[in-house]
Amino acid sequence: MIPLHEIPRDPLDPSKTSPVRPEAPKIESKEKAESKDSDSVIRDLSQKMKSDAAGPTTPTAPLHKGRLIVVCGPSSVGKTTLTKALRKLDPGMIEENADVIGCKRMYKFMQDNYTKWGVTKEDWDNLHNVLVAGDDDYHSHILNAAENIDLCTFKREASPVACQRAADTAKALQLPVYKEAYEQPHDDVTLVMDTILDHLSRGHDAVFDCFIADKFEGHALSKQKESVKSVLVYCPFHTLTVLIAKRNQEARDQRKYTEIRASVHPLFQYAELFRKKGPTDTAEKIGTITREQVEKDFDENFNAWVKNEKERGVKSKEIEQKEKDGSIEKERAAGKADLLRAFGFEDTDESIDLVPRKKYDDCIDVTAFRDEVTIEERATINAKRILGLFPRIS
Repeated sequence: MIPLHEIPRDPLDPSKTSPVRPEAPKIESKEKAESKDSDSVIRDLSQKMKSDAAGPTTPTAPLHKGRLIVVCGPSSVGKTTLTKALRKLDPGMIEENADVIGCKRMYKFMQDNYTKWGVTKEDWDNLHNVLVAGDDDYHSHILNAAENIDLCTFKREASPVACQRAADTAKALQLPVYKEAYEQPHDDVTLVMDTILDHLSRGHDAVFDCFIADKFEGHALSKQKESVKSVLVYCPFHTLTVLIAKRNQEARDQRKYTEIRASVHPLFQYAELFRKKGPTDTAEKIGTITREQVEKDFDENFNAWVKNEKERGVKSKEIEQKEKDGSIEKERAAGKADLLRAFGFEDTDESIDLVPRKKYDDCIDVTAFRDEVTIEERATINAKRILGLFPRIS
């Protein structure tokens, strides 16, 4: 299931993303200001960094006190586990995530506008009385309630009547949120990077969990080479399908339905991170994939998406109709061809070597030595390796 806080998209064309908008509403930092002038200090510092970014690419001295680790990688690969290990080694480290920032922005939109769609304050309060809160300020839980009440995590003491009322309220909010909030100018990556800049200026270390570093590369923070490091976290292509299946099963067992990733989306993310190695490429290959394996993994994830959509009930009739008229298989074939092209397969290729599309300070295969240590121990080893990228860390 594609995360509910993302803009709705065709599961067979997940590589399309919404355009970056130049303006964005301000998201309040998690940290309280340490002085009355803190906002002006951060504003001046941000302006100074933007000015410096137009000049030399490597400043002579850091403009902030903390260190930043940008962790990139496809969904379900293990970025969260690695982030937890980093924060365990560095308890003062602050975690930021563009998805969570976006969810909070969407929740704020609902909070400010719910009366426009016939939702009363009593209805709004009831949502919060029965739903279990998440890191995203209820956003995903509210939209889940709109799609299928059986996929929600309600408080134990909530009555069936109150739960149904919450679901009805969520349905009233769902369409306006999708149609209006996503059309508002926003750039969640810029928002989170400005928030991180706030943390760093106060001397806090930070880790930024994201999918791809493209938007980060355009931010002034990316120029701070000594105190900012980027890391690509990956696994062998087929292993990603195994990890996705494991994640989804655990999410179902724990009734954490917003954590389900039943779609081909992570496979397309992988193709956005890696490309076919060319004959004159100097980049080190990270592995080899075959046409047969790509097609097999696509089928497995596509089937999981179909099954999940039926279980959720939102598109079950639509899916069943597509199965009857054969259009679902046409979508499967088109999506499979798109994925092969995204990797760089040509008609004569039965296998290709893969290299990262971008340069990173380090690339880490999270499945290395997987038979020798536990997942947590492996994450700790990789976290120490990442912290070792900074000159003053032993």
